[in-house]
Amino acid sequence: MKIYCPHNLMSFTTELINNNLIVYAFFIVLFFLIILLLIIFVSRIRLKKTNFLLSEKNKEIVSQREEIQKQKDKIIQKTMDLLVLNKELKENAELRGGLTNMIVHDLKNPISNIINISENREITFFAKDMLTMVENILDIQKYEGMVIPLNKKDILLRKNADEAIKQISIFAERKNIKIKNEISDDIFVSADEAILRRIFVNFLSNAVKYTFSNGIIKIEFRILNDKSDRIKVCVTDNGIGIKEESIPLIFNKFNQILARKTGEARSTGIGLTFCKMAVEAHGSEISVKSVSNEFTSFEFVLQIAEIKKTKYRQDTINEKVKLINLNVDDKNYLRQFYDEFNLLDVYEISELRTVQNIIDENFSENVKKWKNELNKAIYNCNSELYNALKESIN
Repeated sequence: MKIYCPHNLMSFTTELINNNLIVYAFFIVLFFLIILLLIIFVSRIRLKKTNFLLSEKNKEIVSQREEIQKQKDKIIQKTMDLLVLNKELKENAELRGGLTNMIVHDLKNPISNIINISENREITFFAKDMLTMVENILDIQKYEGMVIPLNKKDILLRKNADEAIKQISIFAERKNIKIKNEISDDIFVSADEAILRRIFVNFLSNAVKYTFSNGIIKIEFRILNDKSDRIKVCVTDNGIGIKEESIPLIFNKFNQILARKTGEARSTGIGLTFCKMAVEAHGSEISVKSVSNEFTSFEFVLQIAEIKKTKYRQDTINEKVKLINLNVDDKNYLRQFYDEFNLLDVYEISELRTVQNIIDENFSENVKKWKNELNKAIYNCNSELYNALKESIN
């Protein structure tokens, strides 16, 4: 039996412990090495997967880029096609506009000649209506996108409206429509006389077109109480009205949004476009109020130049009535028609003509003169002269 001394025993124990530590260290290193290999393996798998996904995504991106490029090429081609088409449309529009302008401009002189030489009342009225249409087209073509230049001066508002009423009276007469000018005869406004008259003509023509027979059209006014010296003018009819959703569209060029239910001929759709441009040139805007099958009112504002008693009516009395010199017998004869005249307004042309035709102009030379002046008052829709003639026999 082998016997170890204590010193040898300690050496053996120390060696054994060292060997165990080496084994433990080896296993620890081996464990971490295995973990490291696993991590590397998993990472490589993930890397391959990621690379695969990136490759697929890259292929997708490349495919998308190719598709985008194709779309871009198509868009560029479409853009080029649109630019060519737009150029052609512009050229066609310019050609059409120039041709229209030339034709309309060439029509202006012959129409003016017809107005000057015609002795037929209806031909004159229709020629004036056509001339207004021609002037509207020319001004819209010329000043579209611009401001119409004005030749402003102080004008008598009622007289200007009367002249417009006279111009369209034959159309109102055909439908037995009464036009009442309720503007005071002492208001002067700062405006372009010819342009303002055409504004009235277009509004009134429009009102006649869309008002049923035996209807009423009124030209009214209201002085604004805002210390701005302005007056609101309203042209109101009791016609078919305008649907609310259609109101923003009625000022568009060549628009014909209104229904034709009044037996009136088809319109060109340019009158209101001109009115909008002309009113805006006067520093105002058109407002529209309408209820279907009840009424339509076009309103705009003008600058008041002066309010004063005018000599317009007095001059008419002095120049037209005073020269007739009716004697007692003449007045007694004409007085029998006074009540009928007193019930009629100067714009009720058909009824006035009926009464006028009863008057015997052979009664005397003065009665003949009086009847002739009455005929002028009716023909010109001159309410001042008409009222003066009535008063001369009262």
